[in-house]
Amino acid sequence: MPNMLPRKKDDDQSSFNHYRTEMVNYSISQVKAQESVPLADRNYVIDMLASQKQGGNIDKTQINDIMNQTHKVEIDAITGLLTAGKIPQNVANQISRRMMMTPGQRGGFLTKLQFLFRVRFPNKRTRKIKRNMQSVASRFSPELNQKLFDKKVAIRKIVEDTVYQHVNKFLDDIENETNAPSIAFVRNGYNFRHARIDSSDSSDDLRNQLLIQAFQYEYSYVASAFRDKEISRTISDQLNQSVTTDQMVYMEQG
Repeated sequence: MPNMLPRKKDDDQSSFNHYRTEMVNYSISQVKAQESVPLADRNYVIDMLASQKQGGNIDKTQINDIMNQTHKVEIDAITGLLTAGKIPQNVANQISRRMMMTPGQRGGFLTKLQFLFRVRFPNKRTRKIKRNMQSVASRFSPELNQKLFDKKVAIRKIVEDTVYQHVNKFLDDIENETNAPSIAFVRNGYNFRHARIDSSDSSDDLRNQLLIQAFQYEYSYVASAFRDKEISRTISDQLNQSVTTDQMVYMEQG
């Protein structure tokens, strides 16, 4: 009997960790289902929730593979904007030049050349956009210069928003239990970049509201699992206590 007690304790801890992960995954899935929530705010809350899960060491090889894939997603998104005539040719040229001149840029030299080739052969619609912008620039005035600056900022935001949406959809589609820590690491990098361009004073309030709601999803999962006799009262109490503790810590950080 004494020899069995430690194993029982280990079993209890293993069961707690399993259902804690299931609880967090359920909450994350509910947050992801809210399509009206801005991606930056949604991802902030998802990252906070993901940190609740036990274990999950980061695999550098896996991260490199995922980042190479997201880099290709970025290229497809940008060339798609160019083909659709939503960004001018000179913007695509600037992006391609920056890619070619950046040694650490993901994707490899062949991928860079493929992207350079794709943006150097615009369709008629994108050529027309470029001519229009050049004709406006030729009639210089402070007012027109401000308009051109505003247009440049708007185009930059279009590119960033489109890339951000495409990359996040890709990460959502490939995410599973084995790569979740690596996905979270890559997503954090895109979140940081996106936050520098798309910041909002109302984000903090929205994130706090969404985080509170996410914790409620976790409480609901525990209540449902206990009601359906999937977990014992002991595991139920432990899970509820962990949610309460996490909620107190995260809300203080916010």
